[in-house]
Amino acid sequence: MEKVIYLGKRFSAISSVIAFANGLLQILSAVRLIPHPGNLYLFFMPSLLLAPAFLITTMCFDIPAYDSSRKCIITSWVLATINCTMLIMMFCCKPGVLNPSSFDWQTGSSGHLVFAHHTTLVMVKYASCILISASTFILAFAFRKRKAKWLFRSLLMNGLMLPLLVVSYIYPKYYFLASPWIVTFPFALFHITRFFTMEERKLQKKAKTINHPFE
Repeated sequence: MEKVIYLGKRFSAISSVIAFANGLLQILSAVRLIPHPGNLYLFFMPSLLLAPAFLITTMCFDIPAYDSSRKCIITSWVLATINCTMLIMMFCCKPGVLNPSSFDWQTGSSGHLVFAHHTTLVMVKYASCILISASTFILAFAFRKRKAKWLFRSLLMNGLMLPLLVVSYIYPKYYFLASPWIVTFPFALFHITRFFTMEERKLQKKAKTINHPFE
């Protein structure tokens, strides 16, 4: 159990760092402080790195979870597994197959109208965000009756981004509606790391109590 809690803490911390860095880069790119990456693989690479780390994080919840919330935990990491599998399969394909309409083979540029039309990678990007939000939404109800109300609220806040993600995908010109997701998701991951840290401290305190019983 200690190893699972340790893995959960480490991978949730890694996920939060990747999500925060990805959100910061997208904000800087949106305000034109840094150039937009010409290669779509570089633009979507954080999603590929984030998917397995988030999957392992959700799976680690299965150990400290209550029996009554185990179904929510399992459903959450099943959605994370689908997301991870989808991203790995898509990123292993050829660039020309993924985005043939906007990829320039002479210059290597993908153009700047990434969100102007539904390319395959944009569809995968939205599908990934939707699956992650659905996963965090279901995961939130596993902590509804526990003392960690801050974790429940942060997971629920990210899960409630689902309608905005769907609207921004159907109507690309309103893609800015989904922009809060780059803030709510790292915020939820931060509280997940905090939860695993507290669980680890409880186990360490319990181990000290067993090794040094009260006389």
